[in-house]
Formats: sequence, C-alpha cells, structure tokens
Amino acid sequence: VYDGLESGTYDRDNAAALPGGLVGLYESAIPSTVDVRLRRDFMDFFTAWSLVKGDAGLEFIHSLLPGWSVDEVVDHVQRHSRWFNAKDHGRLQLYHERLRGFFLQRASESRLKSMNESILGNCRNALAGRTGDEWEAYALQHMSTHLLLPAMLSGEAAELKSMAYDSLYWDRQVTAAKAFDWTRRMLGEVMF
Repeated sequence: VYDGLESGTYDRDNAAALPGGLVGLYESAIPSTVDVRLRRDFMDFFTAWSLVKGDAGLEFIHSLLPGWSVDEVVDHVQRHSRWFNAKDHGRLQLYHERLRGFFLQRASESRLKSMNESILGNCRNALAGRTGDEWEAYALQHMSTHLLLPAMLSGEAAELKSMAYDSLYWDRQVTAAKAFDWTRRMLGEVMF
C-alpha cells in the first residue's frame, strides 16, 4: 500500500479506494476488467507457486505450466517480484502463507486437481528415473503431501500407503535428507 501511495496509484485522500487488508491488496493486483486469458495465466502462474511446497526454481515451475515459455515465467516473476522471497541459487517462494492461501481459495477445483496431478506425474517420473534433479528431491520430500489430498477426497490411499510402507523409499528419503524428518512426516500423513 505504501508503494501505491508513493507512486500515486492510491489516493491518500480517498480511504475507500485503499485495498481492504491483504486480500484487497492481492485482489487489486489483477482487476476483473483484465482480459480473461491474462487473468487465467495470472491465476495458473500463482496456483503453481501456491501448490509447490517450499521454494523452487523457475524451470521447476515452468514444467507445471504447459504452453508457457521460460521467458514468460521469468517475465511474470519479474512483474510480481514483490510477492516472492529469493532463496539460495535463484530459488523462489511466495513471500507469505496468506498469499498462498489467497490463490488456493480462488483456483478452481479442476485446476487444483490438474496441477496437483502434474506435480505427481513429475514426481513419479523423477523417482522412477532417479534423475537426481530438483524434481527427485522434491518427490522424496513432498510427494506424500500431494498424494494426501486426493486420498482424502476419494478415500483411496493405495499409492500413499504403498509409498509409506516401502523401505527402499525410506532409504532414499533418509539418504537425501540426511535425517528421518521427511519419512516421519510422510508416516504422519498416512495416519491422518
């Protein structure tokens, strides 16, 4: 809001024009009068970032946005850079959990399911191929979380249970994490 007041985007003398809290600030970033395609791209971009647990690289997010070029992903990050925290080695994450919640609440159920399935597909491929890349590390740390929601919705948790009882998978997690934390969280999710 401060930046908006300084740049003249918001009028200091018109309190009604100021965004109503964080949600109002987020909503003002893309008004409903914007072209439908641009609004969809905006929502897809931030839905991908919102579903990803922790930080990620641009190539990682790019793989979740079919039809997007890497340059488009970079452009969106630059345009909305104030909504990201930079981590090590060019990795980014959304700056606040409320922003993540804002986008997850506004994404359609079908879009959330589709993007979660895309994440799971990339995780499965990375685990099967032992790629040693960002996707394999992500799969070892977070795949169980992405399996939990569909399991809760459908009542079918076979893949999650199979993963949780797989001692070879545990060994890969412990080796990658150099601790038992990821496995412990996965077992807690299975108990949920």
